[in-house]
Amino acid sequence: MSWIIESLLNKKELIRETCDIESDEFNDLLIVEKAIKDLQKQGLITQEDLDIILDKTTEGKTRNEKYTLSKKRSSICNRIAYYLGGYFTDDGYLSYIKKKYKLSREQVISLQTYMKSEYRNKVMRRPLNDQ
Repeated sequence: MSWIIESLLNKKELIRETCDIESDEFNDLLIVEKAIKDLQKQGLITQEDLDIILDKTTEGKTRNEKYTLSKKRSSICNRIAYYLGGYFTDDGYLSYIKKKYKLSREQVISLQTYMKSEYRNKVMRRPLNDQ
């Protein structure tokens, strides 16, 4: 799963609204959208795949349908990450973040655990015991 790609696609509208050209998120989103178009031209992403990654609505869907769509979406994001490589893969992103913020090994492991958890698309909140 490529957490960075899924995260960018989830926040696409918000990122576009701010339209901050200097923002890393904005530039990364442009790269991801370009890759999606390239993959579609090459026939590696179908219209059904596009509908899955661009549509976040789950209204009226059963739990199994939601689970299936989530797995398909992760698979498509992996395909995009594989196409882009480096920073857009989970390992590449972790390496970038570790270097940029000088994270310890434990912090990187914690981040990796979060990225693979079922709560990966939720905003982390302050722990209850943190005052």
